[in-house]
Amino acid sequence: MTLTLVIEKFASRAIRKISTNKKIRKFIPKAGAIQKKNKGLFSQLWNGFAKFSVSLLSGVWKALSSGFSWSFTALMGVIHASKEFILNFNWNPSDAQLDLNIKMHLILYLEQ
Repeated sequence: MTLTLVIEKFASRAIRKISTNKKIRKFIPKAGAIQKKNKGLFSQLWNGFAKFSVSLLSGVWKALSSGFSWSFTALMGVIHASKEFILNFNWNPSDAQLDLNIKMHLILYLEQ
């Protein structure tokens, strides 16, 4: 004896048909949707900024909602330190500088 499921007879389907004028709507989330690869430079920059902003805001929200309280001074200190880090970051290091950083991190890693 086999068990057969008739999807149309589910109570949830009947309720959904009644509430949506006998049409079943399927919702497809847009998060992670396939995007066109051949976008312009402005679109790529904007998407990168949007993703960065979302991750930054979600991190801030997690910190604030986890019961960890921030003072205004501490929050402004973090914002200022982040701004200074971005402004002082070496965006165009030479190969020698990159090799030196790798060697230093490798030495620190091996000493642990």
